[in-house]
Amino acid sequence: MCSRLVCVLRAVVWGMACSVAVCGQTPAVEQSANQPGYTLHVATHLVLTDVTVLDKHGNPVHGLSQSAFQIFDNGKPQEIASFSEHSGNENPPPAAPSGAGEFTNSFLQHPPAAFNVLLLDVTTIHIADQMYLADQLRKFVESLPPGELLAIYTRAGDAVVLLQNFTSDHTLLRAAISKAVPHLQQPGSWAASDLDTLQQMVLSLRPYPGRKNLIWFSGGSNLALLADDPQFPIFINMRPIYDELEATRIAVYPVDARGLTIGEPGAMVWQQMMMQDTARATGGRAFYNNNGLKQIAARIVDDGARFYTLTYNPHEEKFDNKWHKVKVVVKADGESYDLSYRRGYYDDGSNVTPGSGGRTPLRADGSTSRQGPDVLKAPILFSATVLPAASVPPSPKTIVAAPPGKNQATYNIHYALPASGFVQHTRDERPQVEVGTGVLGVNRLGAHVARQVETVRIGIDPEKFRDHPNGIIGLDQQINLPKGEDFLYIMVWDEDSGRFGIVQAPLMVPKPAK
Repeated sequence: MCSRLVCVLRAVVWGMACSVAVCGQTPAVEQSANQPGYTLHVATHLVLTDVTVLDKHGNPVHGLSQSAFQIFDNGKPQEIASFSEHSGNENPPPAAPSGAGEFTNSFLQHPPAAFNVLLLDVTTIHIADQMYLADQLRKFVESLPPGELLAIYTRAGDAVVLLQNFTSDHTLLRAAISKAVPHLQQPGSWAASDLDTLQQMVLSLRPYPGRKNLIWFSGGSNLALLADDPQFPIFINMRPIYDELEATRIAVYPVDARGLTIGEPGAMVWQQMMMQDTARATGGRAFYNNNGLKQIAARIVDDGARFYTLTYNPHEEKFDNKWHKVKVVVKADGESYDLSYRRGYYDDGSNVTPGSGGRTPLRADGSTSRQGPDVLKAPILFSATVLPAASVPPSPKTIVAAPPGKNQATYNIHYALPASGFVQHTRDERPQVEVGTGVLGVNRLGAHVARQVETVRIGIDPEKFRDHPNGIIGLDQQINLPKGEDFLYIMVWDEDSGRFGIVQAPLMVPKPAK
């Protein structure tokens, strides 16, 4: 069973066929001549793994060649298909300009070597430990190098909530930490499942390319994410989440926020074993019995951006729907190294990469579409400006919300969408694109407070398209939000290709005026 947030996110992102059609929207649009088409490829069976290599002093090892690495799949040696070294986030992305109420994912134009994410799981952290954690994290933020991106999530109730999207602004990061900790634990919150938390993080981080380091502060794991062992059926059930984490390239770094502890030896050892296994299964590292939480977070950020990426094509031509164990060995100058990498994958066909086969446009209604660069895996980069509807008079083409309910306020969302992110096609002899939008709102505890899904057909002005090939599609829609802290997941997708993008926006909605 999935949580309410996970179910709704899946419905919004992947349930596009059930969205509401809103036709006849024809704003003036500037459209790119190089359009991505929905294509078919010959799939290549490819497995990717990121490997962090530390020396005996715990320092990252640089400059290793491909010949120093050996990789085994279920004990069989494999030939490395590609090899690259990442030496840290040395070129931070430029700060994205923004205005009042504007949120964007444009930083993905220049993604770092690795995205760093703080998850503050207060469902298991006692209030005294939260106060110490808050102090340590504020010091950690101040020690971050200029331009280092960081996102902050929290879980205090049913769902994981984004408090601050990726930013290098220390003021915004400190404010997000203050919102998360200290925070009184909710009744029954201790029963939150590790599996559910990881599934929600997969959904949230899926749009971001490359490696993601999930620094997970908690008061001890709730679920045994043990390494693959066919003797225990419960562990077999955990393999799908391993596969999702592997496919999304999320390395989990569990950190015990209790610091140096003395307690029930059996319970503590059991929890530490679970943290170790979580990290081992995903290519991260576990930290516990250590009061230096600031130093731990800083080390993860630094070491987690220094790694090697290896790919290989398994010898088996067919997918066997079984768990495959991966082993990596490094031999260089007789030194002994400490390696972190994902220890396996579920061979169900998800580990594939497009080949160089022919491309075939697909349209169910038989209308024509343009083919262009293969960018289907790249997210749509866009901005969304969220302001009270009273300050943005609706146009004739605005998707108007129903009258707000008690203690609700109506907000206007203005989308600035890149025309090059959508497939242009012809219907009734008129060029157009088909845009899906989805807005999911949750409150501070992750409870669902708003949901709206639309499909909009937008006509293209051919003359403006010719004059401005890299233009912007404008779209406005209204949504009713309850007063208080609301956190919006704003999604757009191309109905033709399935390509999508997500912008996340925290809002403070004031009480509506009488």
